[in-house]
Amino acid sequence: MFKSKEFKYFKKKLQNVKYAILDQEFKRFKTLEIREEIRQNYDNIKSRIILLQEQYDKEKEKNELPKEDLEAIKDKITKSEAERDRLEQQIKGLDREVYGAKPTAEEPDGFDGIEQVLESLRELVDMIRDYMKKL
Repeated sequence: MFKSKEFKYFKKKLQNVKYAILDQEFKRFKTLEIREEIRQNYDNIKSRIILLQEQYDKEKEKNELPKEDLEAIKDKITKSEAERDRLEQQIKGLDREVYGAKPTAEEPDGFDGIEQVLESLRELVDMIRDYMKKL
């Protein structure tokens, strides 16, 4: 016979854990969506750097542009490289948020990402179900 109060409690608890799984899946989806937008910007910046570098090299060879214009192109390259590096760090941060991080010297405990949280919640669902069977 079920202990009705306990059973009802764990049934509600089970539903709440399932809602938490849905929340984490949504969070993962949106984070990966944002990551993809940043990755596209990152690819565009990398292409811009290549084009600017080619332009700079051509103009430097021709030696027809004033020094100020050459410096302006070089400045655009430097700014684009800084933007590329910033976007790269954002991508790494979002990857860490979704997939977690293994322990390192900087972070000895590692970091649980959304994937690890989802795995834990799914294990919790199984534990609750098993316990409910015993009630």
